[in-house]
Amino acid sequence: MKRFSVAFLLLTFVGVSFAAVGCGRDENDPLYWVEKVSQRQGRELALKKISEAFGRLKQAANGSVSAPEVKAYTDKVVPELSKIYKGMNRDRVNRLEIIKLLSQMGNPLANEIFLDGIVLGRSYDQQIFIISANALGRSGVVEALPKLLAAHESLVADRTIRGNSPFTNRENEIEEAVVNTSISILLKNPTAPERTKVVEVLDAIADTRDTMQDLRLNMKAVKGLGQIGDSASIPTLIRAIAMMGEVQKVGLGPFAFVSLQQIPDRNAVVEAIMKFARGKDAAFNDFFKEELQADPMLKVPVWPLQQSIDFLGLLNYSTPKVIEFLTAELNHNDPDDVDKVSAERGEGAQKFDAAGWATWRRNWAAVALSQLGHKPVLDVIKERFKLKKGKGGKLELDVTVEEAVGFLRAIGYLQYPEDSCPLLLDVAKTGSEALRDKVFYYGGIMCGDEFRAVMKEEHDKIDCKKMILERFPEDADPDEKKKAEGDCNTLKNRIKTYMDEISFAKKCGKDVGCFLQAATVKDNPNMEAAIYGAYRLARGDAGKSKQVVEALAKVLDNPVMAALEANLFALDRLTPNGDKVLIERAEQVRQGFVSQQAYKDRARLVEAFLGHLKARTK
Repeated sequence: MKRFSVAFLLLTFVGVSFAAVGCGRDENDPLYWVEKVSQRQGRELALKKISEAFGRLKQAANGSVSAPEVKAYTDKVVPELSKIYKGMNRDRVNRLEIIKLLSQMGNPLANEIFLDGIVLGRSYDQQIFIISANALGRSGVVEALPKLLAAHESLVADRTIRGNSPFTNRENEIEEAVVNTSISILLKNPTAPERTKVVEVLDAIADTRDTMQDLRLNMKAVKGLGQIGDSASIPTLIRAIAMMGEVQKVGLGPFAFVSLQQIPDRNAVVEAIMKFARGKDAAFNDFFKEELQADPMLKVPVWPLQQSIDFLGLLNYSTPKVIEFLTAELNHNDPDDVDKVSAERGEGAQKFDAAGWATWRRNWAAVALSQLGHKPVLDVIKERFKLKKGKGGKLELDVTVEEAVGFLRAIGYLQYPEDSCPLLLDVAKTGSEALRDKVFYYGGIMCGDEFRAVMKEEHDKIDCKKMILERFPEDADPDEKKKAEGDCNTLKNRIKTYMDEISFAKKCGKDVGCFLQAATVKDNPNMEAAIYGAYRLARGDAGKSKQVVEALAKVLDNPVMAALEANLFALDRLTPNGDKVLIERAEQVRQGFVSQQAYKDRARLVEAFLGHLKARTK
């Protein structure tokens, strides 16, 4: 009995001692709940309390994890949580919760944990790898690059052992984390020792068909190569222009063109594009050897030529070499090497004759030169935009509709009303239904009252109900008739909008402030006319250009596509020497568009513009 009492007293003393230690902290002490995490009972509650406390501090600091009060909290919590995490091997669920929490805290004291998390061994936790990689990418931890590259090599080696079989879903997700994180770290540390190796890996991923990996890896690699901006990746990006997923039938061309526009060495880009245009890119030809003989698109050499000419217009990089190349295409008549190769490539290529190709080539070049603001092309367009007098002296087109459409686009990009509007007015008077909307559109954004009379006459004579009676039999589908009538009324409303734009521009006259006031109201129906009007008044005037750039930058986030395209057009041409403040604003807008699935195409447009801006900003 005596011996039992001594043991009982000893146990009681130990219990009281532990209680004293536990009571040494209150629930408001950051380490109170951390200690609870090390105990199996109540671990989930403890993690929840830590997360809630961190969340309250972060919210009070407007989301900043580097705010003094937030960092003071995480400086205490992170080391202790890291120790617990290392020793917690059996409770996988809560171990995952701990590393998620460490990732959210953004404290560099956890980097050791994250660096260990991106090492692929015989067994590895996919979620921990991804969480760790993302955390290291956000912080830009250069030490992660060798481990990420090793992880990539391990995945490729495993695939090679399996006879180049496709990546598993698990491997795809790991590889995607490697790609995303490597790009993020390089963007924060552009001179990192592993830069060359990372670019080589991204090149290899971009060049790998999606029968062996998820196509989104190719896309991310292509986008990353543009963001990194290394000239060594230009050949890969040229190949990506024609890359089409085999499992997922998606083209990488749009992503490749955006990336090429972000390469700072634009002379190197231009050289490569011209070589591609003429079919002289040996690496491209080898890569697509089979497709050049079989693919209906690639076997016609005018396709790469068209892609190249369009790109040179979008690049907004007007050098003597570019102008010379495009001018040669503008005046193309006699068969050349491109025509010769086309004639040798079988029946698919014979669907287009050399004369037809020549017309298209001249058209593409006219548009590209106009996008570059090369005003001499306007005289060429006016000479080639043939009109003739028909019966009763009425003007008629003496060019094909297809050719006329190209000329109209070129006139629209040039934005010289005094030289262009008389021709546009003559084209409008032909009454061509095929050209009506385009002529009125360009007339609305840059011409005057003389156009309103033609528009009003056309508007008033469009009788939608009569059109339905004439074009549809009585027993036609009522839904089809209703849709046709709706389309007809939409056309009438568009013409009315064009007339309103002319009235608006007349009211503003030469007052750039008037145009900007309308341009910065996001739902203004006259926004396009306002942007182009402000652009024309500012062109060549440094003071007005600065005023217009500052105003348009504020509404760059307007997601209406027509407004965004007009805005980017004006900003791109009014900042020939770049603009550091505009770069920051455009990046903010790009990120906003990226965060919304419906606006990813807008994000690409802004990203391409950013490439132009960065390349010329000193």
